[in-house]
Amino acid sequence: MNELSAELLKELNNISKLEGSEKKDKLNKFLSKLTPEQIEFLKNKGSGSCVFCSIVEGKLKTKKIYEDNKVLAILDINPISLGHTLVIPKKHYSNLDLMKDEEVGYLFGIVNKLKAQINKLIDAEGSNIFLSEGAAAGQNVDHIFVNIIPRFSNDGVEFDLKRKKISEEELEKLEKLFSAIHIEKIEEKKEINKNKDDVGKIYRNLIRRIP
Repeated sequence: MNELSAELLKELNNISKLEGSEKKDKLNKFLSKLTPEQIEFLKNKGSGSCVFCSIVEGKLKTKKIYEDNKVLAILDINPISLGHTLVIPKKHYSNLDLMKDEEVGYLFGIVNKLKAQINKLIDAEGSNIFLSEGAAAGQNVDHIFVNIIPRFSNDGVEFDLKRKKISEEELEKLEKLFSAIHIEKIEEKKEINKNKDDVGKIYRNLIRRIP
């Protein structure tokens, strides 16, 4: 077999994020494990090949549970809990900022529907849904994806997010800094469109009543 397994591609992605001698040493050890055919595959594909793009293209075998023309959902090969699922946009995006609002909405819409069905099928009592964006946040593949992690009582899964103390002065500085944020309110646009629809309905009803 000349193509790389999901595990090997994930390892290669992790090595690509290292620096200096550590990166060189680990890359040499990684290459020593490969067959000549796999090394040739890497040369043709490029060392920066994306494991999820390879999965989307059907070049890697996975446990697929859902697919449409925009997203793909697969079972994690190293699950945090039973039913741990990865939901991947088929187009390559390294972070959410590069996606259109409707693409983000579609992605999370599918996540929500999958989560409900997965939890029902395995009798999960809850779920964690999250994504990691950027190396500092733990993103280990340069292709955005959403984790669905079903949860059960006493499942031993821990998300130890330690909270920090922050002063009132620091909070006020952040509040002032973030006051520059401006996002068009989608709800208001929907309400405007709804009002237009209501006016249209009233107008049509009036027209029908005119003899």
